Amino acid sequence: MGNFLCLTKRNKSDIVKIDSLPFSKGEIMDINKQETNLSMSVRYGLYVTIPLFLHYVITESDSILSGSPMEMVLNAELVLKKFATLFGLIPQSLAGFLVMAVLFFLCYRESKKSGPLDLNPGDVLFTIKQAFPFAAILWVIAFVISLMQSGLPQGNQSSFSLLPLLFAMRSGAGFFEELLCRVILLGGTFWVLKRCEMEESKSSLIAIIFSSLVFAEIHYFHFFPGLGQHFGIVDNPDNPYTIGGFAFRFLSGGFLGWVYLKKGFGVAAWSHALYGYFQVIQFFV
Repeated sequence: MGNFLCLTKRNKSDIVKIDSLPFSKGEIMDINKQETNLSMSVRYGLYVTIPLFLHYVITESDSILSGSPMEMVLNAELVLKKFATLFGLIPQSLAGFLVMAVLFFLCYRESKKSGPLDLNPGDVLFTIKQAFPFAAILWVIAFVISLMQSGLPQGNQSSFSLLPLLFAMRSGAGFFEELLCRVILLGGTFWVLKRCEMEESKSSLIAIIFSSLVFAEIHYFHFFPGLGQHFGIVDNPDNPYTIGGFAFRFLSGGFLGWVYLKKGFGVAAWSHALYGYFQVIQFFV
């Protein structure tokens, strides 16, 4: 059964229609369950988001070395770095080593519990395919809101040189914001509430609401400006606080939280990144 799952998802030329296979509905549901369990794996989520991480980090390093006029700064990245360095008590190099050690431990523990995973580059494309409709939903909602507020957006063709940086920023947002707000905050809150013997549905709802509020706030640090300054975050005149902007980010955070609980980190991160890519394309069209 596991081999069939890999075949249908990774090799399109070898796909056989499910109707022609001697499987009952229950067995097909088992296939879908295995697929969901795979996407919820820590190792799978980290593996399929490697392109997002590398795209951002490599572009960021190149922009620093080349003296780019546009500074690449993500609030979620700054927050994560502060926590990783224990607010400056340990150097970033050591913090990076500790983070890698924690991730290695989590992957090792999962492999001992669940066994090896057959991962290959096709899984990245399959995750992108899963994320595409979620990203499209977010973009359509944002586009409609934009139309209602200010009419049809006008393209900006004067800054094509910034395209690589803008796309890389969206990759970084997909990785770091989902890692902070969904994996750490939503997942951590859900885990604590479950340990307190709260019902799963209530735990999920509370965790989604809490993480979504943080997700909206880290874009502005409007309600807690002192906390933002502590993380090294300064006001961005290109991203002023508005009630509508905060509300949209809260709702989109809730939507991505639902995606994370249903599909895992990989799909949530790629949904976020693809939505950002759509926005960049819209800006230049």
